[in-house]
Amino acid sequence: MEHLITQIADDNNLRRSSGRWKGPCPKCGGSSKSDKFVLQDDGGFKCHSCQFKGDIITWLREIEGKKCPEAHIAAGIDCKPQSNCPAWSKCRMGDRSGKWTPPRRQPLTPRRSQASPAVLPVTKTTDPKSVWLVWADDLARKAVKNIQNQKGVLKWLAGRGIDAAAVVKFNLGWLEHQYQVNRESIGLPPADNGKKTLWVPKGLLVHTPSAKNGVHRLRVRRTKADIEKFLPDLKYYWIPGSGTGPFVSRPSGKIRGAVIVEAELDAIAIASAHDAVMVVALGTVGTGVPPALHRELEGIPVILVSLDADGGKNGEVGPGPAAAAMWHRDFRQAKYWPVPSGKDPGEYAENGGDITKWIESGLVSAVSQDLPVSPGCYPAGGRGNSLSGDESTGAGYKTITLENGVSFHVTTDRKVWERLSEEGEVVFSEQELIRLQVATAGMDDTERMDAAVKVIDMKRVFGSAYISRGEAFA
Repeated sequence: MEHLITQIADDNNLRRSSGRWKGPCPKCGGSSKSDKFVLQDDGGFKCHSCQFKGDIITWLREIEGKKCPEAHIAAGIDCKPQSNCPAWSKCRMGDRSGKWTPPRRQPLTPRRSQASPAVLPVTKTTDPKSVWLVWADDLARKAVKNIQNQKGVLKWLAGRGIDAAAVVKFNLGWLEHQYQVNRESIGLPPADNGKKTLWVPKGLLVHTPSAKNGVHRLRVRRTKADIEKFLPDLKYYWIPGSGTGPFVSRPSGKIRGAVIVEAELDAIAIASAHDAVMVVALGTVGTGVPPALHRELEGIPVILVSLDADGGKNGEVGPGPAAAAMWHRDFRQAKYWPVPSGKDPGEYAENGGDITKWIESGLVSAVSQDLPVSPGCYPAGGRGNSLSGDESTGAGYKTITLENGVSFHVTTDRKVWERLSEEGEVVFSEQELIRLQVATAGMDDTERMDAAVKVIDMKRVFGSAYISRGEAFA
């Protein structure tokens, strides 16, 4: 049942939210961001717009076109006696009083296991429409110009780790007042409740760029005064028509790690403080990332999950640590990395915290400027086996010695790697060491040292062997 529900959610672009799946109704449609349709983990569902509802059997019969026996067999649920079910006596899920022919067994084919609610969901994103983009681009340009006159806002941002240069770089803007815009004029259909106008609140406009450096999403951080007046639970407002992809900031140089946060402002503060990390703002704690970004994160040495450190109710684990556990199930190199004080990086900066030092302490320790990762380093910033190295002047490689006396060479030059391999020396490239670090991320010091020695022994036997993947097997 669990895999079946996950497959249905994936096929119908449903998003995981508050322990349920939400999204557009397969019957009446709706926008990609609509939450009118809700699917429970037990297969029960309901659309709060067209009132289409039922259980998993109803879904399989009406949406997927299965007959009653096929639906019950697919769901693994016994069929209850119903006078209008012609297959009751012949279905193996019924009373089996009649003749029943078992379905022909299909040949088994290898297939990738489906994600479950306990594993980080892989999300499918949507992009905004062209008419909306023209309006959004104009709105963003005006807001970017307006923010330069908001001295109080700029001071508040600076206190949260976002200086004037970052405000310009990340196109932050300010909307001076709230207003309504005709939805049809910007390419949007009427809202689910029938309204033909779109509300744009006053506040800080946060711009998520697209891959082509245009507008992908606009969110407004409402003013404190407006929040106190109405809609007290709505701090951030996602402007309808926006795309659904996450905010991603990549450094211009080498990526030493990734940091996962909830809000875009926290991502901007981190990107401004550290020039060697990729920062991803999810928007909500429990959501996942698109497939392409998921694959990119798989090759990053360490992932610091710094989702909001709010505590759970009645002593339960809060949403941040719970989401971090999902990240670790998907990525061995991921670890929960909350700020030392406050609930998020921005609040930590307001409390006088140093974001640069906090991030640096979570990254993989450096062997040298050219060779940032080694099997002897404890992953995710911890203390592990110390390394010593002697640079061979002009030789194009460094010799590393572990605490147990085992030595090997490291180089960034392919020709040097090939020459040393042919001479029977144990040599690793920088990329090989990064992959080893990823593979050993879940090990303790003793296990990691044992793994390093085994890999070195393998290199001695197969001198030209090259490590092309970073994955640990039992």
